[in-house]
Amino acid sequence: MFENLLWPAMPNMDYQVLSMYGVGGQGKTTLLDRFARRLSDPDCSTRPLVRLDMAITSHRDAVDGLFTVRNQLRAARVATHAFDMAFARHFALTRPGRDLTKDYPELFRFKEDSIFGELVDIGVEAADYMPGAGLAVSLLARLSNKVSAWYRTRGVDVLEQLNEIGAQKVADSLPMFLGYDIAAFLRDHPQRRPVLIFDTYEALWRDRPAGGAISDLGGDNWLRRFAEEAKGCLFVIAGRRRVAWKDIDPTWAPWIVSVPLDALGRGAVDAMLDAGRIDASDVRKALKDAAEGHPLSLAVGIRYCQMRQLAGAAVTAPDVPRTHREILDRFFDHLDPGMRNVLRTLAVPTHIRRELWEFLISQRMPAFDGYLASDVFQEVIFRQASPDVYDMHEKVRDHLIADLEARDPSHLDSARLAVFDFYDRASSADASKREGSHVPDLSLSLKSRDECLAEAAMQVRLASPRKFVQWCLERFNARGSGSNLRRSLLDQAFELIGAIDSDSLGHAAKLAHLRLRSDPWSTDGINLLQGVVDMVSEEPAGAELLQDLRNSAFNLIRGNPSAVPPRLLQIVCAHPSARESAWWPCLEIEEALLREDVGSAMQFAKSWLVEQTKPIIQDGLFVVLRAIAVASDR
Repeated sequence: MFENLLWPAMPNMDYQVLSMYGVGGQGKTTLLDRFARRLSDPDCSTRPLVRLDMAITSHRDAVDGLFTVRNQLRAARVATHAFDMAFARHFALTRPGRDLTKDYPELFRFKEDSIFGELVDIGVEAADYMPGAGLAVSLLARLSNKVSAWYRTRGVDVLEQLNEIGAQKVADSLPMFLGYDIAAFLRDHPQRRPVLIFDTYEALWRDRPAGGAISDLGGDNWLRRFAEEAKGCLFVIAGRRRVAWKDIDPTWAPWIVSVPLDALGRGAVDAMLDAGRIDASDVRKALKDAAEGHPLSLAVGIRYCQMRQLAGAAVTAPDVPRTHREILDRFFDHLDPGMRNVLRTLAVPTHIRRELWEFLISQRMPAFDGYLASDVFQEVIFRQASPDVYDMHEKVRDHLIADLEARDPSHLDSARLAVFDFYDRASSADASKREGSHVPDLSLSLKSRDECLAEAAMQVRLASPRKFVQWCLERFNARGSGSNLRRSLLDQAFELIGAIDSDSLGHAAKLAHLRLRSDPWSTDGINLLQGVVDMVSEEPAGAELLQDLRNSAFNLIRGNPSAVPPRLLQIVCAHPSARESAWWPCLEIEEALLREDVGSAMQFAKSWLVEQTKPIIQDGLFVVLRAIAVASDR
């Protein structure tokens, strides 16, 4: 089927989606590996290959996932001018003051056929080429003919679109801009149709929020939107659930080929039994019946029989487990206690790095010092994801985690906290946290840092929700990048606090402060701030916290008054004690803003500005007045 889609009898530029689905352990990832190797053959080697695993947190996020697609396309010499400009514009709107060249160096890695790569190469400062600020005409003459021609013919239109929409709309439009680049590539290279492979499709529904725009949803909305825009590409999507886009939009029906992954055929099963040297006919039949054609169950069942034989015990048909679960139970029960402890611990991390193994030894995790990593990773339950990274099969991980939850929850929590410690140190900018600990420095790249943060957050949240909240407060206290991940973690921490009372008041207020600072103009951030302000206002001890929150919001307005939403102004201007001890007397301004009467709000601000003599209040009113004027386009 893959070969037919790769080279269709009648090539066209329509949509193509191959959806492969089935339960865990049926070899979906192994099959995708074969597809990827097929594209390295001489007749396919010029076709761009993109591969994402949705088990990786950054690959699930709409913005970061599309950026990963972009990076792999650029490595295959596909120009991504439109997407790069849109991505940079989104960065400028959501992370003001940050250096794009440091946070996303991949944008500048390829000099050839790249606007940003060429601008940096000729020494242009970031502030001069950031989309939205405008690209100076004098710079165009310094670009290569090919890039300059693209900018004059198409780039101007792209910039006009970007200048007219806000950060959320830019994020939602990223699939369109990347699809625009792919369409331009296919016009020039119709025989080099890209193949995009997505594994662990079901992971897109992890941590899905209740609602939001395309870029906020945890489902496959952004992937479906991207497939709509990337006409002419072959999308291969594998996971435990079927791609159901035709249920949402019937026009997808002709373009999606769904292939359920059924049990192994008789020939494949016999080949595996032959390779495992299982000769007795009754044992072969028992293994076939137990595994039911499931590749992982069959492989583990064969390994179990081999271990019995190596121990000098005869293997007969009654010795063979009869169900998938019994196969796993027997396999682990037959291991020595030390190996069981090691495998149970290794079930905790999503991916197992070689450095993590060394770190667990240094942390004196039970039994690790008695085994070699090379011996452990040879077991059939592991697959090698890269030269130094291994994955335990997800079905086996789920089995072991469930077993630990039932039998030894303290071991599970200890393992989770150890994995958390490793990834927290690896992602830290403080090098002293890694000294003598076998922990690599993964903080230099924003992508690797966020992947480490996501893993650390997941582990500590599962082990100790209270510790997770405290970690968020400490880790994100420093001013830094307002990444999508950071905002998500702060929101999760706030949800874990639950109902705000006198004990949790301080944590809630600090989280609101950090959340506002990470993404000051988002609706979610303002809603969270408003909720905390409302709750803090009702607490007797909340007056000081309330003033700190409004001071924080005011400082944000002072720094960027041109972007402030009127609702944020309402929060800043409001104060429970109003005129008597007001931070500045803005009760009338607040009430006018609540009525969406910006004209009256401006008049009140002007009047108070004239009457006030205190410099701090004058300064505050002046900033508010400017922000109101900008917000009302006056």
